[in-house]
Amino acid sequence: MKSATSPPRAWRLGFLYAAVFLVGGCYQPYPPVWLHWRELTPDQIAVLLAKPLFSRIVFTPAISFAADRAGNRATRSVIASAASIGARRASPTA
Repeated sequence: MKSATSPPRAWRLGFLYAAVFLVGGCYQPYPPVWLHWRELTPDQIAVLLAKPLFSRIVFTPAISFAADRAGNRATRSVIASAASIGARRASPTA
């Protein structure tokens, strides 16, 4: 049973989305300016900012397919953790 003081689900979700997009909206305009200051060309900045979006399009179906094929949840978790650690160590900022 709901209590009379709890806000409706729509309001709670609205505040959640407002908080998430407020944070993103505060920092998203600045990376291209910083990259331009680091003397990257507009084409290089565009490729650099599009790279994560493109990798999601490519790797999400592949990872989903592999996760559906693996029968055990523990196996999926271990593989995902190992892939995450490997990607972090392979990144140039690691």
